[in-house]
Amino acid sequence: HARRDPTTGNPEVFVAVQRFGAAPTSGALSLLQNGKLIDARALDLGGGTQTETFDSALLRQGGVITARLDGIRDDLASDNQASIVLPPQTNRHILLVSHGNLFLEKGLSLGPDITLAECAPAQFRTIGKSGKGYAMVVFDGALPATPLPPGNYLIFHAVSAQTPMEAMTGNVAKPEFADSDKSQPVMRFVDINGLRVRTAMRVSTRPWGIVLADSTGGPWIVAGDAG
Repeated sequence: HARRDPTTGNPEVFVAVQRFGAAPTSGALSLLQNGKLIDARALDLGGGTQTETFDSALLRQGGVITARLDGIRDDLASDNQASIVLPPQTNRHILLVSHGNLFLEKGLSLGPDITLAECAPAQFRTIGKSGKGYAMVVFDGALPATPLPPGNYLIFHAVSAQTPMEAMTGNVAKPEFADSDKSQPVMRFVDINGLRVRTAMRVSTRPWGIVLADSTGGPWIVAGDAG
């Protein structure tokens, strides 16, 4: 399988090889991109299994990535290679709609393949072009009065009829983390056990919302696809 390294931006390909027979096996584990060899590792299955991580910058170009066993004789040649399709890496343009938030600005800029633009909430439909051309729009503490056009949105501390949360009366003081849904891919590598919140909006989840992180004062993070 594969994932993107959050530091370098390079895709990482993880390969596991397991020996089921009794005799130790040696040879080579080759990695190919669209049929062209880009890396190879010595293979020694004396212990039964071997795992390797490939992170070549060439993987940014995407394509059909194949892991192949070379120099190995066994009774089943069909399982001596496996392939995965990687999309090419593209630069992602993100719009931050905020009155100014240094922490969000820095956090969103950490990705090596991200170009960040910013505008004030009142400029969303003018300078921000209503989010047109952006892979994602991030709203910080405010949402437009008019409906949002179709798109990908990350919204902090704001709700509307289009969000998977709806506001209830009052705030919650010092809510504590309760649980997160690790079955959701977006939360798989996220650890918020140490997160401390001074004040949170009191909200409830709409029927089409999925709670990603919950607290003693109600949901913290909710996702949803509205049409």
